[in-house]
Amino acid sequence: MMDTNIDSKVQRIQTMLYVKASQEPETRFRRLYKYLTRQEWVATAMEKVLRNRGSRTAGIDGKTRKHYGDDETRQTLANEILGELKTGNYQPQPVRRVYIPKANGKKRPLGIPTIKDRVVQMMAKMLLEPIYEATFLPCSYGFRPNRCTWDALAEAYHYLQPFSQYYTVIEGDITNCFDRTS
Repeated sequence: MMDTNIDSKVQRIQTMLYVKASQEPETRFRRLYKYLTRQEWVATAMEKVLRNRGSRTAGIDGKTRKHYGDDETRQTLANEILGELKTGNYQPQPVRRVYIPKANGKKRPLGIPTIKDRVVQMMAKMLLEPIYEATFLPCSYGFRPNRCTWDALAEAYHYLQPFSQYYTVIEGDITNCFDRTS
């Protein structure tokens, strides 16, 4: 569950959240926002975002990871994020809309946030993921850390072995489930 390149303070808090959520699934977590206003959280999130291949693509502000190549520029962004989060003035920017061609000739819309917004999103993910991971079922694979399509296929294959006594596979696809209606 834990990333080996993560700050030890952040990792300790994530571990504490995971253990608490695992041992006490009915727990309501309160006062989590304070973690989003810590320097180590923004620094860790920024490192993860800028390491990601997607950071080569600019949001509406035109900035990519190259813009944040030096420590001074990164620190300026970190201070800006922390200041806005501490005062409650953070406002995400609109995303840059691009269209990705699909195999069927249609295009899939894709929204590209700014690097700043990606860092704030990563901070929230780092905070909430340990809590949710503790309560997800082991048979759940979609968009989870250290799990992929191949893991899901391996589990399905296991259940289709003669000793398991499962004989049916059902495939489902909800076409255009999240399309806009207008």
